[in-house]
Amino acid sequence: MFTAYTPRHACPDSPASSRSSEDRFDFHFGSPSSSSTSLDDFDAHYDDEWCHLRRRQDALVHRLLDREKQHGKEVEAWSVRCQTLEMEVKRLAALVLGVERERDEARAQLARSAAQGPLAPAPVSRPTQPSAAKPIPVIDESKPMSRQNPPPCNSFYLLGHCNVPRCRYEHRYELNAEQIEEMRRGAKHHICNAIKNGLACPEGEANTASFLSHALRSAVASPPLSPPLYHP
Repeated sequence: MFTAYTPRHACPDSPASSRSSEDRFDFHFGSPSSSSTSLDDFDAHYDDEWCHLRRRQDALVHRLLDREKQHGKEVEAWSVRCQTLEMEVKRLAALVLGVERERDEARAQLARSAAQGPLAPAPVSRPTQPSAAKPIPVIDESKPMSRQNPPPCNSFYLLGHCNVPRCRYEHRYELNAEQIEEMRRGAKHHICNAIKNGLACPEGEANTASFLSHALRSAVASPPLSPPLYHP
């Protein structure tokens, strides 16, 4: 019958405790008196071996626990990395969908443009028709030439031309010889426009007696122009 083996001294690296009956091994053969010496030798021989195995077992358990903790940390890190990658994949997928949508819209717009044909040319703006010319004014026989509205231009009817760009006197009257003679007589009392505005007379030295320009002075002294002048 075997008896349980218990080390005589507790291993220095493990707590001293009694072993249960399940952990005992019976190494006794024959009578107790004949085997006591061999058991003492057995215990002495295997005490060190037992402690050595126990230390190896504890070290293995500690390594397994450390490896399990390290494995848990690695799993947690991989989980965070996978979540980050999933978020990045979703973001890129949304960008791809947006680009594809814009591409489809551009293709559809090109297809519609091709179906409608080439764009029609912009309408050419035509110059507006000039407004109808004002009717030629008529001389009011009841008023003198200087009181007409507007008065006829002395330079145009007496000289045959007017150098004023925007003359405020009328050039379109159809005057006869009597009306031009009336203008010639009335021009004797008109002041030269250049002198009236404080400028030098363009015809040269002004006639201080009549204050007319040299050209008008000659026209006043000459007979009326014939045929009557009117605006072309």
